Amino acid sequence: MSGVLTSELDQTVAMIWEAMFIRPLVPAGAETPDGFEGVTAIISLDGEFQGAVVVHCATTLAVRLTADLFDTGSAPEVADVQDAIGELANMIAGNIKSILPHPCSLGLPVVAFGRDYQLQVMGTETAGEVQYESEGDRLRVLLVRQTS
Repeated sequence: MSGVLTSELDQTVAMIWEAMFIRPLVPAGAETPDGFEGVTAIISLDGEFQGAVVVHCATTLAVRLTADLFDTGSAPEVADVQDAIGELANMIAGNIKSILPHPCSLGLPVVAFGRDYQLQVMGTETAGEVQYESEGDRLRVLLVRQTS
């Protein structure tokens, strides 16, 4: 099931990216560099499928995406960056839930911002994972499911 969900996750991210951004997005390796600074958004999935969608984006990419979304001429505020990445996660989760067992509902986005933090959705395993680069910065999207 994991491979199927990775493929669906990849298609979902590509579709949303193409609709929202003009920046390139290419597949990347699984290694995340040390000292990674970023923004992470988590959307819980509840119902027949228990889990979450996790979007982790390099801060520099998150700032560029926010500026694109809000069409700002200057550097966006931290709250705007959190809103933008939370909304990106929400769009991915909303699309991916259509392939999951129903009923399935989405929680509100939870967003973390900073340097060298570790975040884990406890009691889950990876059901799908995709990693990308855009203009030298990383974007990682995970679909996790509850194990117990």
